[in-house]
Amino acid sequence: MLSLEAWKLAKNPGTLAPQDVASNKGNVMRASSGHQDPVPMALRNWGAWDYVTYWMSDLINATTWQIASAALLVGLSTNDAIAIASLAAILNALPTVLCGQPGTDHHIPFPIAIRATFGYYFSLFCVLSRALLGAVWFGVNTYYGSFIVTEIIAAIWPGYRRIGNQLDASASITTQQMISYILFIVVQTPFLLIPVGSLRKLFMVKAVLLIPVSIAMVIWICVKSGNVSAIFSQPATVHGSARVWLWLGTLSANTNAWLSSTINMPDFTRFSRTKRAPLSMLPTIPVIRIAYAIMGIAMAGAGRELYGEDVWNPIQVLAKWTTPGGRFLAFCCGCLWLLAQVCTNVSANSAPFGHDAMNIAPAWIDVRRGSLVCMLIGSWAMVPWLLVNSASKFLTFMNGYGCFICAIVSIAMSDYWLVRKRKLDVPSLYNPNGRYKYTSGTNLRAAAIQLLFMSVFIPGLVQTINPTIRLPQGLTNMFAVNWFVNTLGPGLLYYLLYLVLPEDGSIASDSEVTLLEGMPAAVQAETVCRTVGDVGEKV
Repeated sequence: MLSLEAWKLAKNPGTLAPQDVASNKGNVMRASSGHQDPVPMALRNWGAWDYVTYWMSDLINATTWQIASAALLVGLSTNDAIAIASLAAILNALPTVLCGQPGTDHHIPFPIAIRATFGYYFSLFCVLSRALLGAVWFGVNTYYGSFIVTEIIAAIWPGYRRIGNQLDASASITTQQMISYILFIVVQTPFLLIPVGSLRKLFMVKAVLLIPVSIAMVIWICVKSGNVSAIFSQPATVHGSARVWLWLGTLSANTNAWLSSTINMPDFTRFSRTKRAPLSMLPTIPVIRIAYAIMGIAMAGAGRELYGEDVWNPIQVLAKWTTPGGRFLAFCCGCLWLLAQVCTNVSANSAPFGHDAMNIAPAWIDVRRGSLVCMLIGSWAMVPWLLVNSASKFLTFMNGYGCFICAIVSIAMSDYWLVRKRKLDVPSLYNPNGRYKYTSGTNLRAAAIQLLFMSVFIPGLVQTINPTIRLPQGLTNMFAVNWFVNTLGPGLLYYLLYLVLPEDGSIASDSEVTLLEGMPAAVQAETVCRTVGDVGEKV
């Protein structure tokens, strides 16, 4: 075990990659893994309801709740917050389905599908960007999970809240918070070792139980406040042009918040039984997000009326239940919210990170090891408590990573839907010398546009990290609304550039589109064996 070679995984070469790539021979950057092969017919078992339950697992948690209520805390009105949350949910749903279409059509995962757009090797940048984003969100959700642990323990031992702080103020976290943080990691880690497919029944149980609990908590605090009309009439504290830019910036942050789930949808749509099944995501995403946004906003408004303070997530309410009966309810509700946070972290962050990491280093990393790497990077290297310990920092964090991911989403949608018209030469996606090689493995059009739009927004991101840096107001405002520019601009420019400078060598004709159904039965059988145990396995 002390030898590096001892940590190598058993060989699991892909069935579509050339021999030197599949066996990791020769001078190639990455080997091929059988887990990245197209999903065979035998394992295409996700129906419309499966995508509904997936998003119930992904969206029903404390983080979704407070994304919407954060708008109130930064100075916007109740109507502003509801409008932003509703519009953001609708604006996210369509790109999610569009980005997932390569998986639906060709049954390939995101790390493979993105090669058609950015090239065999430059696609690694996109995969790394998505992996790092997943790690950051993993850490953020873990940090919020620590507050749930605090309420569960305090419901049994109220003195737990009063543990003395032994950490320096520069740590930006107290001793008691760090203990809760570590305990949440301990509880969460075993779930990272279980295939997502084996947890799907647990995800469903979580959603079924947590929905009535969420509704009951909102009804309780609204009735307790005694002034329902005031709850939904919280005024804005900013006005004029400042309010307009804050409104647009908050909408941009809300839409950017879900890019991590948008970009990697092929990882899940590749298991679709039919081409129509993933369409169930179109109504599911807005309905769940809008419902939880309204609950979060209602609780924040009721908290102001009842306690004179901002209550921007459901966990804060548990701390208010101090009677013996209240503490029992706080313990039970806390356990459900804890389960929700863990399930979301597994399905939306650690598992996708594992797939991305497996694509980067298949000889060393599988989904399980990748999930553990995600835990180490996200929970410790990212220091999440420094990113989101206030509503304004939370919104800035959500807006910031849109600078890197949003252009990838825009270019990928434009390339697949407008340039390629949904046609891919699947075997070439696994061949570094195939039609998606472009220039030394890089599609220069896509890479140049990606870097161009990143360079425009990075100064604004740097300023949010270090406010002492002075920038022209135009750059600051552009960063605040980067989702709008980054969603329309890169994709449109990419398509226009293709029209002016076409690159027909990478465009597959109808006769060149290869689907798994056309492969020999022996190859399909081998692919089945290598795909079992992956994220799509049903139990």
